[in-house]
Amino acid sequence: MGEIMTQMLIRGIFNSPTVLEALVDKPKGLDQIAETKFVMCGGGSSAVPAGDLVSEVTCLTSAIGSTKVHHSSTSSDDRKLDLL
Repeated sequence: MGEIMTQMLIRGIFNSPTVLEALVDKPKGLDQIAETKFVMCGGGSSAVPAGDLVSEVTCLTSAIGSTKVHHSSTSSDDRKLDLL
């Protein structure tokens, strides 16, 4: 995922927590995440250490129950989540 982010403009990330945690652990991974408007995790919450780091540089959101009910998300802070 980090390689893709060096080749094109990525405005947001919607991925599983494990992929997000792997990107945080890569050299310059957190810098790449900081260039996005938001990160949304689906399928579960991100681990606290990775989530804390990501929420310092961009808006971190979790999609909960989006396959069973209308999309509902929770934000880690009061910043507006502008997906466009």
